[in-house]
Amino acid sequence: MRWIKVSEFCKQEGVSHQCVYAKLNSYRYKEDLKDHVRGYKGKRELDETAVEILRPKKPTGAPKRSDLDEIKERLTVVEERTENISAALDEIRELAARISKIEQTFSMILLPQHDKTSNSTTDRQQEAI
Repeated sequence: MRWIKVSEFCKQEGVSHQCVYAKLNSYRYKEDLKDHVRGYKGKRELDETAVEILRPKKPTGAPKRSDLDEIKERLTVVEERTENISAALDEIRELAARISKIEQTFSMILLPQHDKTSNSTTDRQQEAI
């Protein structure tokens, strides 16, 4: 049977010492923990059964190491995607500017220009009327 110090249990489970000692001294857990807690040099130690009884039912606020690693990996993926999106937006802006220049060029070519030959033709048509 493996025994663990209360302080080690607190670190492992992410709970406070006060919480654990409150449960150890409470009437509710007294019978369940009777043979599973021992005193050693002024400190208390818990066996595996006591650890299971005292383990928090809800997850605690302290994230585990694996959770932190997963969050870092996700952050890296998000940063890479953000860089890709930024590069794509830059390319879209560049292409939009090129399209705008091409449209300006075509509008100058395709729009009828009023030059002297068209004016003289219109003048002759007006004289004939």
